Amino acid sequence: MSHVSVYGMRCKDISKLEEACAQLGYQFRLTTGEKVKTFGSTTLDAVAAIKLPGWRYEIAVDSKGNIKYDHWGSDRDSMKHLGLMAQTYNEKVIMEKAYAAESVFTEILPDGTKELVLEF
Repeated sequence: MSHVSVYGMRCKDISKLEEACAQLGYQFRLTTGEKVKTFGSTTLDAVAAIKLPGWRYEIAVDSKGNIKYDHWGSDRDSMKHLGLMAQTYNEKVIMEKAYAAESVFTEILPDGTKELVLEF
């Protein structure tokens, strides 16, 4: 039996995800209807699959952008690659939006955190 997890973000732009994986040297492929295998006989529907360093199984990205994975049997410290992939993807999406914005600035909130503001 497999234990499939869902990552807490969606990738709505597969091309940006592919760019992020290429930048990081991660193996990315479009699945063209092929299911992604996890532990045992479990398979996941996917439009794309990503093989991260130290991972036993590929990550599946479904048609809604959900990232599903089975980390069983993978290197313990390899989870960092999932976070790095997500961070790089987010940076690519944000930069694309920032280039299209009329104004980009940082606003400091009352609690001291900073918020990036894009005005279109």
